Amino acid sequence: MSDYLRAIGGANGNAIFRLFLEHRRLKFSEIEKLTELRSNKLAYYLKGMQKENILRKKGEHYRLTGEAEKYLPLFSSRGREPITTLPIVMVAIVRKGDMLLIKRRKRPFKDYWCMIGGKMLFGETFEQATRRLAMGKASIRGRFVSLNAIMHERIHENREIKHSFMLFFTKMAARSAEFKQTPSGELKWFSLERIRRMKRRIVPSDYWLITNRLDSSEEVRRIDMRDKGGRLVQR
Repeated sequence: MSDYLRAIGGANGNAIFRLFLEHRRLKFSEIEKLTELRSNKLAYYLKGMQKENILRKKGEHYRLTGEAEKYLPLFSSRGREPITTLPIVMVAIVRKGDMLLIKRRKRPFKDYWCMIGGKMLFGETFEQATRRLAMGKASIRGRFVSLNAIMHERIHENREIKHSFMLFFTKMAARSAEFKQTPSGELKWFSLERIRRMKRRIVPSDYWLITNRLDSSEEVRRIDMRDKGGRLVQR
């Protein structure tokens, strides 16, 4: 979203967006005062942000659109956004004592075997993410079984952390053993006994989850709230 804002307004568009971290709605004169932009220049940016469905105007006030509101948690009020830990869903696809693994073709973890996984999309539940990843990366349908574990994974190099992931380990029972190869990597079924003998060929965090948490379960409570004009109400 920050790149998107830079594309339509550079630093000024970004600065206007950040005002709405602290204000639900603002008048033109208030935005002008807070940004110290000249009125003709500000009018140009506000028009562009309305055209791009970032801002909407009602009466004298500007406010973020519903779509733009989704990006508020990704922004820091202090300027440059820090790199954040990525939420990743790792799926143990199992069938009759076997598990489907993928040999990655891309970094990080290139040439290692691991579970099918990917980023959790905005608004998804663990069940939805599990089914989407299994279908998208292997064309496999199945029954969601459980959320088995949560793990914080960090990768270090030369005393620096270069990757950081929050892993949500889920389990799915496949309807059949048939799958389709995808560009993500080579897919193959392995028995759990064979997986235990492949420690050096499997991503360490995946190996630990498979061998220690495959039959575990983790309770994560989901709460849905409704924003009614700034007042939060539990649904």
